[in-house]
Amino acid sequence: MGIYRIIRRQFAYLEKSYGFVNVLNQRHGSYYYAVWSNYQKNIMVLYNELDDEPVSIRIYDAGSFSFYAEEYKQEFEQKIGKPCQKINRAALWLRKAIENNLLWTPTE
Repeated sequence: MGIYRIIRRQFAYLEKSYGFVNVLNQRHGSYYYAVWSNYQKNIMVLYNELDDEPVSIRIYDAGSFSFYAEEYKQEFEQKIGKPCQKINRAALWLRKAIENNLLWTPTE
């Protein structure tokens, strides 16, 4: 399975549980990403095959551009494992962070 499809599958809970909509994608090349948006936040998940730590998650306000994003890479292990394992660890970290209101609160 391709990296883009793994990203979409692992982060599908954003759509099902939190009302995000997939709005932007890069499906080919060495740099893959998917962006989900809701009325509050945008979440961009990137996978860069050329990076030692290839997975990063960027979260930014829905009304701003991604260069104002908070980036998360060090919060989940990605030094070892296959790409699907690295993406899975990132998805699990994000799910727990959202559930525990660590990234933003619903009233922001």
